[in-house]
Amino acid sequence: MSLAKWQHDFRNWLVNGMDDATHRAGPDPAPGLAVYQNNYRAQLVECLEQSYPQVRTWLGDDTFLHAAVKHINKYPPHAWTLDAYAHDFETTLRTLYPHNPDLHEL
Repeated sequence: MSLAKWQHDFRNWLVNGMDDATHRAGPDPAPGLAVYQNNYRAQLVECLEQSYPQVRTWLGDDTFLHAAVKHINKYPPHAWTLDAYAHDFETTLRTLYPHNPDLHEL
C-alpha cells in the first residue's frame, strides 16, 4: 500500500469513522488510533467553544456539546487552519434549533 493511500484511508477514518485505515494498519491498531480521533474531535469542539462562548453559555455545556458533535459529524474542516472551522456552525445551529431567533442572533 502506498503512503498516499494509507493517508487517505486514515483521514477517512479520522473524519468519518470509516474502518479502512484500521484494517490496513495492522492486527489491532484501534487503541492507538483512537487517541488521534479523540484529539481531533476535542480540538474541533474547543474551536467551536472559543468561537461561540455566548452560545455555549446560552445552551449550556451538554446541549452545546451535542450541537458541536452534530456539526463535527457533518462538516469536517475544509481549510488549513481551524480559524475558519467555526464559520459554518451557524448553519448547524439553525438546523438544530430553527425556532430559536435569540440563539440565531448570538
